Amino acid sequence: MSTLRVLLLTLVLASPALAQTPRDDGASIAAKAKESATQFQIYLDGVLKAGGRPDLSKAPASDLLGQVFNLEQLEALPPAHGDDLTWLMDWVDTANGVNKSIMSFGIAQPVTLQTDAAAIQRNFTDYEDQEAVASNFLLRILARQSQAAFAFWDQLPPSKRTPVRMEGLNKLRAATDGLLLDYLGCIVPGIKPANAAR
Repeated sequence: MSTLRVLLLTLVLASPALAQTPRDDGASIAAKAKESATQFQIYLDGVLKAGGRPDLSKAPASDLLGQVFNLEQLEALPPAHGDDLTWLMDWVDTANGVNKSIMSFGIAQPVTLQTDAAAIQRNFTDYEDQEAVASNFLLRILARQSQAAFAFWDQLPPSKRTPVRMEGLNKLRAATDGLLLDYLGCIVPGIKPANAAR
């Protein structure tokens, strides 16, 4: 079993065993996260236009981030099911986009590690607490998304397991593996012990 698959299994098993939230709520929670992400981007744009730096530890930013990276609601959902895949992919995309907005704040697009390393490091240092929350959330939702993808495949009748669908599943797995490595890479020397332990 690959290291990433072991990590996914570990993360899934670490989730609470007793779900409290109905499965159908997942799509509405993901939609609220998307709305919050839109408001968060408006907030960042306003701060940038004013020439300032965002304070992500205070409202409105902290409340909006809390909705996007809502680990409590994610973990209260029942175990992943194939029908969850669409809204899970939406939520992953939303959360990943918000995380990138934090890391690239104040940097002209396109952002690259080669040309913008100092600015990215500044943002990572200034917003380490929020980055730790985001990385923790993303690792866990990616594990759930992988579970849902495999469940979706397993529930398909053999006649619908087409090469096109298999290619889509493989692309999703590759993208998920890449994101997992990216977020595991956020655990670096010098990170606060509390953040490393998340």
